Amino acid sequence: MDTSVLNDNCVEVAVGTDTVRVRDSKDTGIRPLAVTPAAWTAFVAGTAPVSSE
Repeated sequence: MDTSVLNDNCVEVAVGTDTVRVRDSKDTGIRPLAVTPAAWTAFVAGTAPVSSE
């Protein structure tokens, strides 16, 4: 998944059964950050927009 929308800051996310790996798509030589699926789910839930309604 490529998350670039409004600028050139890009992140790639690879979801596996035991690990979610996140990396800077422009610097593929750096080892990706690896987290558990539960940690990734919690992170995404914490960054989701909150409705004002």
